[in-house]
Amino acid sequence: MPSVTAILNYGALPDIVTMVDEPNILIQSLTVTPKREEKRYKGAATRATEGISMTDPTLTFAFKAYVSAEVGLSIQHPGTQVATLANFAGATYGFSPSDGIMIYKDPSRELTIDNPDMISFTVEHLPFVTP
Repeated sequence: MPSVTAILNYGALPDIVTMVDEPNILIQSLTVTPKREEKRYKGAATRATEGISMTDPTLTFAFKAYVSAEVGLSIQHPGTQVATLANFAGATYGFSPSDGIMIYKDPSRELTIDNPDMISFTVEHLPFVTP
């Protein structure tokens, strides 16, 4: 008799899920957002945008996860540097994990009677900051 497997899939399913668990936290959702600051230049006659400057590229990872162990990202102090992310192993939107630094930001913990510890936090990648 065969062993029970965790996942059974049938039919044609997209194979693009790239989200993975980080050490000691079980990822439930991840939003990855690239952005830049924008400055618009308007013409005197038209009062319409005639030029635009896009500067300061950043990449933000917003996590929601269950805590499996009180270590690492589950208890990290806001503002501290993150060395690596399993979900940023390769180039993403043109950003490379080998460039710049990553900063741990905005942690919050949700505790309920029915669910284990849920943590939310962001990690911001700043590609032009030298470590």
